[in-house]
Amino acid sequence: MSVIVPCPCCNKPISRSAASCITCGHPVKETLDSRFNKKVTLIGIALLFLLIVFVKITNFDVPSFIKSIIFKN
Repeated sequence: MSVIVPCPCCNKPISRSAASCITCGHPVKETLDSRFNKKVTLIGIALLFLLIVFVKITNFDVPSFIKSIIFKN
């Protein structure tokens, strides 16, 4: 079953799996995929930033934590 989304160019309803808009011919699949990739990238950067802030705020000692996991002290 196909999901209906608005065309990024003319806002007419089109199938998510369509290669281009029937009305205006705008390539749709590449646009929607690039938007998804941008969102995933931004979420990844935000999570990395939050991890770094957590480590700095809590003074978490990463090297000794890794050593304790590896050597099971």
